[in-house]
Amino acid sequence: MQPKPPQPSDLSQLQLFQSRLDSQLNPDHPLFRLADLIDWDRFDDAYAPLYCEDNGAPALPTRLMVGLEYLKYTYNLSDEELVMRWLENPYWQYFCGEVFFRTDLPLHYTSLGKWRRRIGAERLKLVLEETVRIAKDEKQVTDKDLSRVVVDTTVQEKNITFPTDSKLLSRAILKLAKFSLHNKIKLRQSYSRKAKQTARQASGYAAARQFKRLQRCIKDLKNWLGRVLRDIERNRKNRVFSVNFEMLIDTSKKLLLQERNTPKKIYSLHEPGVQCIGKGKDRIRYEFGNKASVVMTNRRNWIVNVEDCANNPYDGHTLAASISGAEKITKVEVMEANVDKGYRGHDYSHRYHDVSRVSPLLG
Repeated sequence: MQPKPPQPSDLSQLQLFQSRLDSQLNPDHPLFRLADLIDWDRFDDAYAPLYCEDNGAPALPTRLMVGLEYLKYTYNLSDEELVMRWLENPYWQYFCGEVFFRTDLPLHYTSLGKWRRRIGAERLKLVLEETVRIAKDEKQVTDKDLSRVVVDTTVQEKNITFPTDSKLLSRAILKLAKFSLHNKIKLRQSYSRKAKQTARQASGYAAARQFKRLQRCIKDLKNWLGRVLRDIERNRKNRVFSVNFEMLIDTSKKLLLQERNTPKKIYSLHEPGVQCIGKGKDRIRYEFGNKASVVMTNRRNWIVNVEDCANNPYDGHTLAASISGAEKITKVEVMEANVDKGYRGHDYSHRYHDVSRVSPLLG
């Protein structure tokens, strides 16, 4: 159900004797000033069609969710740490629309992930678009600055730990046993205890560079994972499992078959899309994560677009989408884009400007 706007009648009798946040805080604080500059109503109008009008419990206030997203990426915090720090900071509470200081948590931190999945990546760019609008209104950036951009790609690194094979196999066994217990599937043996012990042994063998013993541990874990998967298939009896359980079974089957040189290997159970991306540098040979394309202004380094590039595409094949997305956010036509040599053979073409205007920077 759509979020309900706060009503004056919602104030408790205790709050009538409390001081308002806007009368206690410093009006020159950056967050205080930014809260008054943001057009919060545009988020309500944009996200209202995503909710049912008259069914279900009312959703959390849109200003609270959008404000938390601003704070999360401004201070580079996890969802859980963000909510805990919000409880202690009156400026953060005022920025998210609170009138009085709150001493209870506004939401459970898992609600942020659910809200982002509901909104989607494209509608979430409205936050960046509002930031650019405020910068233009405050004369922090001009249209000329927005027409000259720098485009580059980077890797969003994920927390991948080693040895990956033994840890993934043991985690898959433990999760399958947990889901089987929840779905009342009786396994002959879950191998949970042995999987934990063997994963610890494998980690020690890898640190000691005893690779033959490490391979024996991995072989045992693969055998146990195969037995658990076959046991689940025998006992499912045409039952329909949850989406998460089905995804875990499919991922475990791929994990069971993958070898050292298997293309598109799985490096994470909860994020199977993570890839091994070569850096071509002596310091860091590989990075584990997903490629992202970032567009920023040539002057003052204002970020005007970020694109998620699935399946590790060639840099030049991401240029057209990156520039068109930046023009959509800034409402300014890009006249010049500076890129490195990795964008040679790009896919950008403009009907008014020649492709040569997208000039590679040397060095």
